[in-house]
Amino acid sequence: MKSSRRTFLKNTAAVTALLSADSVLKPLNLFSRNTETANPLAIPSPFSGNSFTIEKKMNAVWPGAPLTETFSLTGNYPGPLLKIKKGEMLSINVKNTIADEVTIHWHGMELPSKMDGHPMDAIAPGGNFTYEYPIVNRAGTYFFHSHTHGKTAEQVFKGLAGMMIIEDDEEQALDLPRGEYDIPLLLQDLRFDANKQIDYNPTSLDRMVGYMGDTVMVNGTPNAFANVKRGLYRLRLINASNSRVYRISFKDKRKFHIIASDGGLLTKPVETDVLMLATAERYEILVDFSAYADGSSVMLRSEEFEAPTHMGMDPDFPQGMPMDILRFDINGEGVLKSIPQTLSQIERIDPQTAKRVRTFELDMATSMVHTINGVLYDMHRIDETVPFGETEIWEFKNTEDDMLHPMHIHGVQFQIVSRNGNAEIPAHEQGWKDTFLLYPSETVRVILKFDKYDGTYLMHCHNLEHEDDGMMINFTVDKTAGVDHPHFKENISVHPNPCDQYAMLEFPAAHEERELRITNSTGQIFFKKNIPAGSKSIQILVWQIASGPYFCTIGRESTKLIIAR
Repeated sequence: MKSSRRTFLKNTAAVTALLSADSVLKPLNLFSRNTETANPLAIPSPFSGNSFTIEKKMNAVWPGAPLTETFSLTGNYPGPLLKIKKGEMLSINVKNTIADEVTIHWHGMELPSKMDGHPMDAIAPGGNFTYEYPIVNRAGTYFFHSHTHGKTAEQVFKGLAGMMIIEDDEEQALDLPRGEYDIPLLLQDLRFDANKQIDYNPTSLDRMVGYMGDTVMVNGTPNAFANVKRGLYRLRLINASNSRVYRISFKDKRKFHIIASDGGLLTKPVETDVLMLATAERYEILVDFSAYADGSSVMLRSEEFEAPTHMGMDPDFPQGMPMDILRFDINGEGVLKSIPQTLSQIERIDPQTAKRVRTFELDMATSMVHTINGVLYDMHRIDETVPFGETEIWEFKNTEDDMLHPMHIHGVQFQIVSRNGNAEIPAHEQGWKDTFLLYPSETVRVILKFDKYDGTYLMHCHNLEHEDDGMMINFTVDKTAGVDHPHFKENISVHPNPCDQYAMLEFPAAHEERELRITNSTGQIFFKKNIPAGSKSIQILVWQIASGPYFCTIGRESTKLIIAR
């Protein structure tokens, strides 16, 4: 069903105005529900262990209030801070002690599909799994969070998310703020009941629009303040909210410099006084507090902005409402640094090199849930097969005129090509990205190439209520796509294909016994079995074989087999 309830952005000019650093949006005449700022910001130390225990725990979230139920990682609310260098191996054993299945998704990381935290790889209650993979991403600010089928929103809302910082030689060579002058900020807006208990209880409207609260938690701290000195600071902004989009600014309209996006450093700093931060996006900014007097304060906030409503209805705490985030109290002499004029080199991918364009239409079904290309998520269905190593353009069309959709692609960093056909992308969006905000009635093109790992990954809306309701697809990166097996034949059939636990093969009978083999594109054998003479079909069990693309060969004839779970 095509949306026609309310036109929020009618043309490219409107989208560009919303993205622009100096745009002025119509006030909503709303007031933040929480303005008192009284709690010292929690700044986590880097985690030094090699295991997480996921547990349901009563934590002190709101000072002075009773403990509230959270999902914690090794007792931490929210999850711990991981710091690791490019080229090192991450190895974390995760033990699940709660009653529900759990997975951990390493957001923005390029990693083997088995390590990505796909919901089909969930850790059962009482089980454990070791996430282990080499760090190949550039230096940058990343995060990790629950990605459990149908339960991601609640689990993240109650604490299953943490920060991840990657370092590399290029970033370390720059004279950027470090130590106490480098502050990671995990932002989540929450609702609390009258007893200050975390309250996740979405209505049908909340599920359609997204579950939003009135209190911004920063590193798990409500109504937070931070003591800073008169110097240059690096703030790492991570939007870990379920669905809240922030319009970041300082109350006094102080300018700051954006130096990095989702996938690391930009080519040069971008000066601005406002920044849209969509769900799951990350930006690093430099802020100079040297001009403030001792004893003064300045508020980091989310400015009000006009946002679409669903059929004219807003939830209790609507998108676009003004919100205080973090008060900075300035005292003492800090370290003064000049802002580097050059940060990194980013080679733009030429859209002319793309082998194909894939189009994804975002819409709302008659059941009032959001869809991608008209379908809801099926964990065992492969929606797209993507050839390994080929450059592609993915086009996203938001056919809804009253809904924001932050779109995320797993297992890759991409570049934004155009918004509504306009290739003049704002400077802060010209770096490497894994998430972008798709505005109502907007079309965005991104360019990407999966050239590190194959296997099954996800693409979805990062409004977590939309994701849980099915606004997500599976795609398989296939190393065998375009590869001709020397004896490829169509007269071998496999069903189901993709398969999960088993597959049925049908083929012409032969007078002699033959060997069945399942191999990858390099010929590595994962399964073999003798087929008796005269047989025309056989059932094979594949549950012990990892998800991915394979060749199924009988004698001298082969066909492709996709295993997905």
